[in-house]
Amino acid sequence: MAPLATQSSIPPRLMSLMRTITIGYPTEQNLNAIYSAYLMPILEACIAPLGSPVRVEAMASVMVRLYEEVRSNFRPADRGHYIFTPRDLTKWTIATMRHELTDESKVIEVMAFESRRIFMDK
Repeated sequence: MAPLATQSSIPPRLMSLMRTITIGYPTEQNLNAIYSAYLMPILEACIAPLGSPVRVEAMASVMVRLYEEVRSNFRPADRGHYIFTPRDLTKWTIATMRHELTDESKVIEVMAFESRRIFMDK
């Protein structure tokens, strides 16, 4: 198994020359708020009824829950390439803009396709 990037330590002598900061991942609530904000204009532009705040929040919640499930089930300790970050959610959101979203069923198809493309390719 390949060593993880987080397993290596930086020599104290080098660390004394740098300023460092660590920032954790956002909470599930924060991710829901972030991706609701990202999805709102995308869905409003395509299909007005889907752009309602309640539906967008529900879609963002499903995305975040799926991301959290994938992240908890596929850990880097199992395989070195199982590294999932909020960047994957951003890629997923942006990828939906490449498709022509004409109705609700198309949106669901696109979201499922893009989630498989992003998460199954790892």
